[in-house]
Amino acid sequence: MSTSGKGKTPASTSGVEAYSKEALGEEIRRFTQTNMQLAQDKQNSDAARVVAEANKNRLISEKNALVAKCEELRRKIVAL
Repeated sequence: MSTSGKGKTPASTSGVEAYSKEALGEEIRRFTQTNMQLAQDKQNSDAARVVAEANKNRLISEKNALVAKCEELRRKIVAL
């Protein structure tokens, strides 16, 4: 089982692909790079989720403060 040329393409023998050492190393490097990019994307996604949750909590607090202020102003208007 050998591949032709520089080992860039796998040779198929009985339905089983055989890679040269160089081609297999390249596949491993490519998968490692893709895996690192996916891990980085997940970290960025997690960070964005944390920021979004913090913003949501801040906005809910601001809304509650405005609702309380609105109710207070309504009571003052009724008292007039």
